[in-house]
Amino acid sequence: GACRTTRVVALKQRVPNAIASLYWPLQRKHAALVGLGLVDDLVTCEAHRSSGAGKALVDWLKQHAKENGCQQLHLDSGVIRYGAHKFYLREGFDITSHHFAVVQLDAN
Repeated sequence: GACRTTRVVALKQRVPNAIASLYWPLQRKHAALVGLGLVDDLVTCEAHRSSGAGKALVDWLKQHAKENGCQQLHLDSGVIRYGAHKFYLREGFDITSHHFAVVQLDAN
């Protein structure tokens, strides 16, 4: 649609350590989202956590988003991902909202 997407992989000795997708809306019909970089599926392999792979990936995502006209970088994280939350806070992310979802519409 009206978004640009970049997928990036952090490698160490040719082995993937972490992966993420970054997308940002381009059209005015999404005016409230223009200028926002949205990180989707930032994942670091458990065996490579605390090795610098996630930090390198987040640093790259921040720079790439900025170079492509984004003023903000956003991501969602699962409620019980406490280690990830500590990491995101350490990397300069703020908790700015709670995300709510109805996960089974036929159950309501």
